[in-house]
Amino acid sequence: MTDLEKLVAIEAIRNLQSRYVRLADSKDWLGLAHLFLPQGSFVPYGVDGKPQVAMLGREQICRMLSDAVGAGTAIHHLFSYEIEIRSPTRAHGIWAMEDWVDRSRDHGTAAAPFKTLHGLGHYHVDYEKVDDAWFIANQKLYRTRLELTR
Repeated sequence: MTDLEKLVAIEAIRNLQSRYVRLADSKDWLGLAHLFLPQGSFVPYGVDGKPQVAMLGREQICRMLSDAVGAGTAIHHLFSYEIEIRSPTRAHGIWAMEDWVDRSRDHGTAAAPFKTLHGLGHYHVDYEKVDDAWFIANQKLYRTRLELTR
């Protein structure tokens, strides 16, 4: 790939990940799920390094994220990033992130037994390009800090 092709790919991936956080904040779970490949995955890890849950496929990602936020308010931020273009159709990114979820009005559910969540960490994301569009193939969230109120 030329340097220009790599820069175009990096910008497309930056836009993809920015859409991810915007759709999360607006609770457009179906739109967010369609940023993933049909067989894509999302696994958040706790501060202890253990997986908290594994979401596989668009339907499960949509349902589980919707259940986790519920009627609450979600706020996500992305900060610094590293994107490595591995081929014309594959890339890997690492994004510093912060998220807040406020469920204090609905008091959480069995799926998300908390009133508020404040987390910091890094997304590690594998991307694939299909039919001229980039998608999230696998996303892992490694938390360095997680504060919950119950």
